[in-house]
Amino acid sequence: MKGLSLTLIFGISSSVINVNNYAKELSLEVSFSSEDAINKVIDLEVSGVRRQYQLYTPEGLSSPKALVFDFHGSGSNPQQQLAISNSQQIANHLQAVLVAPKAVRPFARGGFTWNTPYHKNFADDVIMSQTIIEQIRLRFKLSELPVVVTGFSGGARMASLLACKLPDKITAVALVAGMRQPELDGESCPDTGATHILSIHSIKDTINPYRFYDGAATSSYWNYGVEESLKAWAGRYQCETTPNHIELNDTVDVFSYQQCLNNKRIISYRLAEGGHTWPGSSFEFPDYLGSVNKSIDASKIISKFFVESLSDK
Repeated sequence: MKGLSLTLIFGISSSVINVNNYAKELSLEVSFSSEDAINKVIDLEVSGVRRQYQLYTPEGLSSPKALVFDFHGSGSNPQQQLAISNSQQIANHLQAVLVAPKAVRPFARGGFTWNTPYHKNFADDVIMSQTIIEQIRLRFKLSELPVVVTGFSGGARMASLLACKLPDKITAVALVAGMRQPELDGESCPDTGATHILSIHSIKDTINPYRFYDGAATSSYWNYGVEESLKAWAGRYQCETTPNHIELNDTVDVFSYQQCLNNKRIISYRLAEGGHTWPGSSFEFPDYLGSVNKSIDASKIISKFFVESLSDK
């Protein structure tokens, strides 16, 4: 991803939480001052690995209604992801806390990526996510806090994994340019719940193919396309085989699966224009990732989807 030149919105100081494993984190009592409330970098240790996330709390919010995760793409970072997604506005709209974690698994093209499909030699990002959820609940003294997740590219792979692994904890996921169905990667998903799923993806994405047989340059990395993911999620949720179809505009079709398990929704925005980018974003993507579809605003669509999903609880 292209380097980012902007003033960081987060303070440079950190609060450090040290835990050796998830069980210790669950029982940890955390004390925060009111000065920690907005725009912080938080360090923590999970299973012996030092992790970090950006924390954004809308000004004046003392009792959040939800927790939003925003996962960056492979080789990117939290600051760049927030510039791409503008997810602070999603948090403002939901009156939610926003968390943008940082990956630690080395990425072949530089930087870091998420440990999915899971490999035992790298940190477990599902456990990290569970730890952050419990830490945020402790921070705001809430017994429960609904969780919604978004991500771009490799970050959407991570969000897909959480929809699989934590269906009883994750209310909804919104996946931009990176939808997966982890069972196709050999993962197992528990039958303890189900998660609302939104996908936004261009058929001209040459990095993560919408249709695997389109022959994207990175096909050996992605292994299957968005269409296969949608069909696998719809099958898992026992949805009707054929989704409803609406032509939103000249470049966007919307598919919605009906009669799914527990009334969960699977919605797919299929874009005829745009590349491996975030629709509506003002971020300057490198040319090789393709154009940005400006006919829709993915962040606004995601915000609306999360509001509706949270109201279903």
